[in-house]
Amino acid sequence: MEAVSSRKGCPSLMRGDKGTENGHVAHMQDFMTDRKGFIYGRSTGNQRIEMFWGFLRRQCCQYWIDALGLLEDVGLFDGGFLDRNLIQFCCLSLLQCKQHRISIENRTRIRIFNIGFLLHKKKPSEISTTSKLLNTSKNQNSPHGRPVVMYMLPSSYNTCSYLHDVDQNKVDVCQEECTFRRQQVCDEDIDELCRILMEENVLAEPTIIEEAISLYSKLRYAFYQELQLVL
Repeated sequence: MEAVSSRKGCPSLMRGDKGTENGHVAHMQDFMTDRKGFIYGRSTGNQRIEMFWGFLRRQCCQYWIDALGLLEDVGLFDGGFLDRNLIQFCCLSLLQCKQHRISIENRTRIRIFNIGFLLHKKKPSEISTTSKLLNTSKNQNSPHGRPVVMYMLPSSYNTCSYLHDVDQNKVDVCQEECTFRRQQVCDEDIDELCRILMEENVLAEPTIIEEAISLYSKLRYAFYQELQLVL
């Protein structure tokens, strides 16, 4: 809904699998488009996004999964309320920054492509594939190219924008049904106590995952000491 609000519109049609969250998306799409604005399909048909999830996991998430999994293996994470919130406090901001950097890198590559397109007045299909900015496909019935490029420059693919204008009142109604990210990445009380302990023990905000795990271990120990629990 943040994207819908910023773009002043929603997709004319969306496709997704029957995941729990997609049921809410489907209802909102139908409401905003005043028609059937969502169709269901198997996740195996979402090749582009599934490929991206695989790329994101290899380039970013797997390292986090392995590092955090080690905490459980050595008995420093039990899955309880305290441990979950401490992990969120120490790691979520870093992970969000990493994902943001990936997004910025993708947008930078698109801007470079756009400049080249404007300078050379060539269609995307005519630009050398050595730039690795476009992916080709053997499927002649499906358009090929970077999705963001296709979205930003639809006329280059002999098509048009399928953004459906949405009345702000409908956007407001849908936003009332959403839970947006808060300033605190974990429970508010845990967040406040963590910041007090960091100030008392002169602990700095983490900038890399190793520092985040070290901060988690120190805060966890401090919490258990305060609660007079045995690790």
